[in-house]
Amino acid sequence: SIKLRLGRENPKEIRELLPIFNEFKIEDICLHPRLGTQLYKGKIWEDEFEQLLPLFKTPPCYNGDITNPEDLMRLKKRFPSITRWMIGRGALNNPALFLQLKNQNLAPQDYRTKLHAFHQELSSAYWEKDHFIDKMKAHWFYLANCFEESHKVFKKIKKSKTKEEYLEATQWIFTRPLHTQENKELV
Repeated sequence: SIKLRLGRENPKEIRELLPIFNEFKIEDICLHPRLGTQLYKGKIWEDEFEQLLPLFKTPPCYNGDITNPEDLMRLKKRFPSITRWMIGRGALNNPALFLQLKNQNLAPQDYRTKLHAFHQELSSAYWEKDHFIDKMKAHWFYLANCFEESHKVFKKIKKSKTKEEYLEATQWIFTRPLHTQENKELV
């Protein structure tokens, strides 16, 4: 199996590789429609991805920027030949994403409880490790998006230098309003 992007600096770079992949009958290709130089920022090259689809012997798995059920539904409509979807950072931004994809939305208080339990389990796993704060800051880069004013949430975590400061920050964070749509259910 292969996981790749459209190219390093140009979205046409993959076109040189596709004949090789097809010749060797590589059956599992996961394609993230961005460039290597973009990392995880900037636009997804959906038009280029669409143009490439007929060139694959086996349709690839799609990977990139699926953060809510609406994203997945829109992509499924646009790319009906795609049957496999990879979700990575979207689940870090929204730990309830897989429940939501099954139409199992959580009320905000239930979501808060589950999110807090998830955080407790995650931080417990890292608590005795070296660089605890750095590891948790990496997770909060995504988890902050679960809260309104995510920039303030992440800033509070970034300022933490000790475990005690980190605990104070997370206590404050879990009193903050959740990022909700229409203030009803987390979607």
